[in-house]
Amino acid sequence: MEFNGVDFSGWMRVSPRRRLAPTVKDTVYDRVGGDGSVFTGGRMTATTLQLDVRLLLDRSADFAGQRRLISAALITEAPAELVLDDEPGLSYLGRFANSTELSNLWDNGSCRLTFNLYDPVAYGLTRTVTVPSGGSATF
Repeated sequence: MEFNGVDFSGWMRVSPRRRLAPTVKDTVYDRVGGDGSVFTGGRMTATTLQLDVRLLLDRSADFAGQRRLISAALITEAPAELVLDDEPGLSYLGRFANSTELSNLWDNGSCRLTFNLYDPVAYGLTRTVTVPSGGSATF
């Protein structure tokens, strides 16, 4: 996982828990003088992304200090780019929301991280290509 330009792969192993599709909210208005409603549009709403993580920290080193480094890297003032290992070339714009209590069942512990995705669409790379007219366009 990479978040806000920081590679977390040395600190944790990540398993995302995803919905099949984002939630869609319809906009409708009641029919004046009639039954039912009129559909006027719809949009995807903000959602959350949960990541099950297992820490890969060195217990012989400053364990608490390593946890503080991870915490500092997760907390941002604004949404930032989130790239997951199982979706190379795609990224989300998200903001860390919270984590569950760190379990110490395993040597290094595990927990669940939650990110708010205000735009629930994964975006790919921007590419520039030559078009037949001889110009260029950004996609």
